[in-house]
Amino acid sequence: MLNEDGSQITGTGEPGSTIEVKDQDGNVIGTAEVGEDGNYVVELSPAQNSGEDLTVNATDKAGNVSPDVSVSTPDTTAPDAPTAVLNEDGSQITGTGEPGSSIEVKDQDGNVIGTAEVGEDGNYVVELSPAQNSGEDLTVNATDKAGNVSPDVIISTPDTTAPDAPTAVLNEDGSQITVHR
Repeated sequence: MLNEDGSQITGTGEPGSTIEVKDQDGNVIGTAEVGEDGNYVVELSPAQNSGEDLTVNATDKAGNVSPDVSVSTPDTTAPDAPTAVLNEDGSQITGTGEPGSSIEVKDQDGNVIGTAEVGEDGNYVVELSPAQNSGEDLTVNATDKAGNVSPDVIISTPDTTAPDAPTAVLNEDGSQITVHR
């Protein structure tokens, strides 16, 4: 059994056997000998907490190797911050992120204005309706399948909104114009 933080595997086996734990790439990340009581504790270094599968087997004193057992690790690691690029008219954000994670875009008031799922190729597209083009900042983040949230990415929208037309007032004698915005 794997503990909550992914740093130890405990279990039972044939006394005197050697337990070996490998990561998903086949690297040995921990070993331990089964005690006389049939119990073992394998310290994992580094701790395994990114949702990967580990392989555990036992080798007895005669050199016989047990079948592999798969152990899934907890995913407590937040995804990296996604990349985010806003198109010129402010209607779409494209970028990359952890495959399978959900992308969320919020306006400057914290309202969700767009979402997307990152594809298996690591790419995503968020359609924004209405287009965001008033010069405000948007916040983009990714949430993986385990609920871990990435750091925020802040992107500024283009300011394509023209200001209101000013009003002009000519004084009575026509010598001065006052402009109000």
